[in-house]
Amino acid sequence: MPRGTNPWVSELLTWHGHDQGGVLVPFQPAMGRPLGCVITTPLIDKLRKLAQGLATGTPSLPRWLFLVGGPGNGKSEAVEAFINEVDKAAGCRGQLAKTVAAKFSAKPLMRRHVTPRHVEVEAKELGKSEGLFGQRIHRLILIQDASAVDGPSQNAEEQLINDLADLLTSPAGQEPVFVCCANRGLLARARSAIQSTTVHQWLNTPQVTSLLTELLTATGIGPNSLRRDRPRCWPLAHDARFAAWPLDLDTIMVSRDGVSPFEQMLLTAVDGKRWQGKGSCSDCTSKSLCPFHSNATILRVDTLRRRLLKLLRHAEVATGQRWNFRDAFSLCAELVVGQREDFRIADTHSSPCAWVHERVDEITLGAQPPAKLGAAVDLASHLYQQALFPELPDPSQGLDMKLIRTSTLTESAVCAFRDRGRPAGTQVRRLLANQFSRRLDPSLATPVDDDNLLRNIEDEFGQSIRQGLDRFGDSLSELERQLLGLLTLAEADWGETVRETAKARAVVEALRCLASILVKRSLGVHEAQYLNLEYLREYEAIMGDMGKIRAIVAPMRSLLAPGDTFSASLVRVFGQPTPEPSRDVVVARSLRGVLPRVAPQATDDRPGHDIPWVEIEERERIPLTFDLYVALRLSLAGAEPSSFAPHTRASIDKVRNAISGRLSRDKEGMLSGEVCLNIGALGKLVPADKDSVEFQAGG
Repeated sequence: MPRGTNPWVSELLTWHGHDQGGVLVPFQPAMGRPLGCVITTPLIDKLRKLAQGLATGTPSLPRWLFLVGGPGNGKSEAVEAFINEVDKAAGCRGQLAKTVAAKFSAKPLMRRHVTPRHVEVEAKELGKSEGLFGQRIHRLILIQDASAVDGPSQNAEEQLINDLADLLTSPAGQEPVFVCCANRGLLARARSAIQSTTVHQWLNTPQVTSLLTELLTATGIGPNSLRRDRPRCWPLAHDARFAAWPLDLDTIMVSRDGVSPFEQMLLTAVDGKRWQGKGSCSDCTSKSLCPFHSNATILRVDTLRRRLLKLLRHAEVATGQRWNFRDAFSLCAELVVGQREDFRIADTHSSPCAWVHERVDEITLGAQPPAKLGAAVDLASHLYQQALFPELPDPSQGLDMKLIRTSTLTESAVCAFRDRGRPAGTQVRRLLANQFSRRLDPSLATPVDDDNLLRNIEDEFGQSIRQGLDRFGDSLSELERQLLGLLTLAEADWGETVRETAKARAVVEALRCLASILVKRSLGVHEAQYLNLEYLREYEAIMGDMGKIRAIVAPMRSLLAPGDTFSASLVRVFGQPTPEPSRDVVVARSLRGVLPRVAPQATDDRPGHDIPWVEIEERERIPLTFDLYVALRLSLAGAEPSSFAPHTRASIDKVRNAISGRLSRDKEGMLSGEVCLNIGALGKLVPADKDSVEFQAGG
């Protein structure tokens, strides 16, 4: 009987960010490009159009480009796409791309491969394939990672400052095309460095400082991105020779038209030719219980795949963080297969297929039920619905282990779920286990609607595992039915007479809880039912709707200014209780405008983002994050601010402190009597004359 070994399963393991798929080097096909081709994004479309315009001599186009973002956001892929398009548009017949590739080729140094920080190409290097390059491009400078340095005695900030100085002093008409990949931290450090040293006196320091400030402002993802008049970044407002793009704001989960970048990745990972063709899984005897084959089969179904995509997009909405390319490739590998450490046996790494065969044999070839159960748990944990939520509650907590050992099958179940051996140290698994699970895990949802799927699963399995399996078994995979069948046998070991004791009932309830969690996650992901779904849909709906935002923001005014009067302590330590009134210093004034603002849409000169905000007194801005939205919804329903999440209370307190600090320095307001400053039981400041205030004792 054939036992297949699908090489594609092992290939998917290399997609992880800590493996070959982790770091992309331009024009190095073996590094960081699991799909083997460029994934088109709005930025890459923009760069291709720019390359065509530069090659054909379109006037007033930016020539000096900054691609700004953290690691894994697709900067290097954008660089390669730009170079290839310049090559094509300038008629270089592939020679430009070949020259750049040769310069980027890794060179051995102390047994490591070091990619050059700076690559420069002049027209004479292209020979007869120069085309329009010499006339229109002149010279091409690429900095693939501005955080790197050319030598041990140099630092990245100094080198970036020198690069900018070279650009700004370029002869008119001979400016090079310059592309730099950088993160905002380096830009900020470079600005600080040029302001704090005299080494650069020969530079036009104000000009370079102003440029770095504008780059930071235009690509910002902090308060500056929460403005109606956000500065444009393509090109920069004050120097149109420069353009920048913040890749941290782009999503790869949504496409304006066609297939999103992440769906392209997922479709490649589950491509039927890789799983059904010759030499794959078509005749493997283990495929009916193989989680990898099951994942690929399910995710080829358009409806189920797009429900997963919506779930992952909701993760971005709920956390305010984008999936970047590196994490997205890791996520594909994690969901379809897992990672290498999952298949370690006795300090050696088994192939994923061999690992599956061993466990399928334990289930099908007459092993005792405890061994079958452990194997089934191992396999089921690799179903993508379970892999999305890698944490399980420890079923042994609070149970009498001595009592549990009277049922070998129950002991095996408790131990298998407690020690299921999925290492949690990698980046993508940490992401899934933390914010993702806390906000979206279907097993944490208990909807009030009696007709809700998750509520029904909880109710049925709360009665018995057998009852739940009978109700929902047809919607589950063969592997899941096998596992639940074994849990049913474990439950049956605790007969009605044994269940009379509280300790025995706790054991049975733990088994039922485990079964309920597994099924809620499985069917919840399949049917797009999960934690916070109602809030997430509402939040998406308000992002661009001023009327809906205005209604939800109404409680913000009363939170900041009960009775329409803003008051705040000037001596309170942030995050600590308010001091005793007799010892407090309180500034007060009637609160002015509290205005809602919709999330900005993407335009040709700047990207959009998902965060609406509240503008307070035309100066302070507080992002209306998903967590704050939920807090305001609860406030409308009668919840007290003390019940809000700590980080939500902190964001409100931050605005309160900013307003109170400004009011404490508002001399005109104090002179007019509009701003009151009360000093505990001692008295208050009152206007003395048109230019001064004085202390007045008493209330």
